[in-house]
Amino acid sequence: MINLYILKESYCNVTLESFQENLVFINKVLSSESCRENFFISRDTYEYETIIGNFSQIIFSELPNEQFRINVLPRILSSITHIDESFVNEVQLDNYLTEQLNGFCGVKFGNLNLSEDRIVTNDNDLLNFNYSFTRLAKSIIWNNKSKLFKNLIFCKSCENEKDRILGLQSFTKIITSLINFEKTCVQNKFSDNSCMNDLRDLAGLDVSPETVSTLQNYKVERTFELPNKDYVVFNYHIKIDDIRIYYEIIKSGIYIGYIGGHLPTKKFKK
Repeated sequence: MINLYILKESYCNVTLESFQENLVFINKVLSSESCRENFFISRDTYEYETIIGNFSQIIFSELPNEQFRINVLPRILSSITHIDESFVNEVQLDNYLTEQLNGFCGVKFGNLNLSEDRIVTNDNDLLNFNYSFTRLAKSIIWNNKSKLFKNLIFCKSCENEKDRILGLQSFTKIITSLINFEKTCVQNKFSDNSCMNDLRDLAGLDVSPETVSTLQNYKVERTFELPNKDYVVFNYHIKIDDIRIYYEIIKSGIYIGYIGGHLPTKKFKK
């Protein structure tokens, strides 16, 4: 979910026309079937005094388009989350809506000292906002993976490759596959690697072991350090397009040792 906070100060020096255009834009976003945006507004915004009058007076009595004011505005306001808190910068907003994607919506932000990539006033701004925060969304998911995957243990090798993993085009597929993998392992109480065929049948995952030849020649590349400092050779992997997720299921837990491109084999050499 993307949060857009309607900043009252951005309406300070605007015309009635630009005021209404902004509300039309908000309505367009909220009416979209693919809407991911959640709008917030502070209750004290309605008492805010702009250069053309009181905020509440403007939206309820003075908008140029009477039909919009009567038929559309109530629907917009009922779709917006009203809160008691007020914010004037990114830090305040991010502290209130933690670990989420937060931006500001309004009309004029020239003197408000906000980052341009946090400001949304029109369709183009919203497109750029979504694009610029795609990587942040991935980072939030990755940084909270211990909450998302309570039964998976990610090895140090995964942590060291965070930036590379976040840049993978298949990141969403990776997360979905890990969710499916964890769920199947937990529900069926898998405690070792003998569950490979079950993971194929029950979870629909493309799981394979390494060949004897590969382990003989490329064992080092498949050896990863566990949190307890032990080193284990990871023999099994999940295939997702050209990505491999190496895992090991042993008594102490379900470990993820590597997420990334094809590791070296006789046929595939990096």
